[in-house]
Amino acid sequence: MKSKKPKPNRNITRIDFKNKKGEIASGGWEVRFHRRGKKIEKFFADNKLGSRNKALTEAKKFRDKTELKLPKYSVQELAKKPSKRNKSGHVGVRRHEQTDIRGEWGYTYAFWVAQWTDENGKRRTKSFSANQYGEDGAFEMAIKARKKGMAERKKNS
Repeated sequence: MKSKKPKPNRNITRIDFKNKKGEIASGGWEVRFHRRGKKIEKFFADNKLGSRNKALTEAKKFRDKTELKLPKYSVQELAKKPSKRNKSGHVGVRRHEQTDIRGEWGYTYAFWVAQWTDENGKRRTKSFSANQYGEDGAFEMAIKARKKGMAERKKNS
């Protein structure tokens, strides 16, 4: 996989404040992003730093320095970290319901889905029917499928 070249103004936004006439009265650059559970936010005012370009330069310096101190989670770290939205208690395992409407009747199918990324960066999923295996059986099968997929990725990379 090719890595993308970072955008020079990533995580930096221009903010201009207008006066009552609608003219730009002042402004600056805001640096804003999250790293390792921390919200980073800082404003660099043009007036305070002397010019629009100097404020942007300082914003970039701050962003770059902060990114070095607080690097992003790696893909491997994220794969182990449960999301706040995770309701199963297992990373990469979720419950899914699908309703199939046929005429007047609607059938709802429940699945437990295992998801992981293989050694080539491709997303893999495997579903297990709760209707067929029962809730607990399908859930356990999804957990095992994810563990197996993650182990294969580790073995092949």
